[in-house]
Amino acid sequence: MALYLFNLVLVPFWSFFGYGINDHVRRNQIISWILFSQLFIFMAFRSPYISYDTQKYLDIFYNVKNIDFLDYKSLLSVTTFEIGYSYINKLLSYVSLSSFWYISVMSLLTLYLIKKSIDKNSKIIWLSYYLLISLGFYTSFFSMIRQGLAMALIMYSYNFLSKDTRYKFVFIVIIAFFIHQTAAIFFIMYLIIDKKISNKTIVFSFISMPIVYVFGSDILNFLFQNTKYSTRLERALSGEGQLLLLIYIVIFIAAILLKKQVVEKDKNDNTLYYLAVFSIICQLLALNFSLFSRVGLYFSIFQILLIPNALSSINNKMLRIISIYFVILTTPLLLYVNLEKNLGGIVPYLFLWQ
Repeated sequence: MALYLFNLVLVPFWSFFGYGINDHVRRNQIISWILFSQLFIFMAFRSPYISYDTQKYLDIFYNVKNIDFLDYKSLLSVTTFEIGYSYINKLLSYVSLSSFWYISVMSLLTLYLIKKSIDKNSKIIWLSYYLLISLGFYTSFFSMIRQGLAMALIMYSYNFLSKDTRYKFVFIVIIAFFIHQTAAIFFIMYLIIDKKISNKTIVFSFISMPIVYVFGSDILNFLFQNTKYSTRLERALSGEGQLLLLIYIVIFIAAILLKKQVVEKDKNDNTLYYLAVFSIICQLLALNFSLFSRVGLYFSIFQILLIPNALSSINNKMLRIISIYFVILTTPLLLYVNLEKNLGGIVPYLFLWQ
């Protein structure tokens, strides 16, 4: 656990790097590349025996070597994954069957796509990287390799969530869908391109949340009865994810208080509020059906953009600094809880050579 926490603590340290550089853009680029490199090294040089699912992914990766590239039916039967992810495995197998090769490439793709989104949309670059770790997304990539790549593609698609580039947004989400089918949920954002989140929408969201919580179980039973997900619905545990739900609601309320300043600085940040609402709704549904905790990740990961942008909009410098310190000190609670429970089997951290 100590190495995961050390990885987190290093992030604010790099925020002091380059204070002598007057060019703000260049300074942010340097910090971003340093943090990207740190997270990549820690992720790529991990032991293949970390997490419960890594060996399953590697076994499938080893088995695609002897399958003909054009024989997609055999490829899909071996991998049992979506066609896009299956062909990524096949392409990687042409170069090497090394576990390090597989893990490092998947780590590189995932983190680089997230880096591109952070660089373009975050007002406090280093804090976005910090939240990526402290809110548990980064460590989830250690076990959710396939969905982690899909989440990174979804974050990258946000760069094109406007009327002028919506075709690029659709194309990238389709790619994410072929990596992990749950990514299709993000097509909902196509319907609200350039739509402002009004006070009426906010009020409606708060009113609907208790309704979703009370009737969520009945709604899900109706929707998923006689489907392959019905057994998973029966196994879902009541009360699962309550801490995460509380954190999402607190973040949303705090961000709403700063909404006017945030949107005035960058009108594109308006979309981040919709994403926050969807993340809360998914987490509410996850209390009755655990699958929605996975689906909600496509929305909740954007909090690594919403929180820094909201904090940067605070005009009072002292209040802004205090708020940033508050976030730095409190958000690691979720990471600590996840590590303590050893979710995904990633504790203890082991390097490749251990």
